[in-house]
Amino acid sequence: MTSNRLWDTWMVAVGWILVVFGLLLAFANQTQLFDVVFNSQVNTVFWSSPAAPESVVPFQRFIYGVLGMTVAGWGVFFIYVARYPFRRRERWAWNCIFAGITLWFIPDTAISIYFGVYVNVALNVTIAILVYVPLIATRRLFTNNVAVQPDARIS
Repeated sequence: MTSNRLWDTWMVAVGWILVVFGLLLAFANQTQLFDVVFNSQVNTVFWSSPAAPESVVPFQRFIYGVLGMTVAGWGVFFIYVARYPFRRRERWAWNCIFAGITLWFIPDTAISIYFGVYVNVALNVTIAILVYVPLIATRRLFTNNVAVQPDARIS
């Protein structure tokens, strides 16, 4: 696999990771998996306990459900942009991914730091690395506005 095909596949995979994570966040946010990895970290910041008060749990289910579906939807957009115009080296696709990830990453991470939700900071940094690395690696391929046909073997 050439490095260009690697980055194309990588970007699509990041989109699928976002979709799966979003669906899990929406529908499994009160399960043992999320309690250990996510909820206990967030809950401790706001309630000094790994468990949220019972009166808060319905709101958590709602807000994580809405957030999860937003992330899943964002992942679908990411897949389509990465799979088609990004692969064709259309400059707007690179710019779109870069602008979108940057607009999300900086304020979301700053808010998470402000509130001390470091598990979200770690998640944000992980996603940012997964996206910025291929963006940096492929930037030189997007120097003009002419679309290049992708390798026919990529589908």
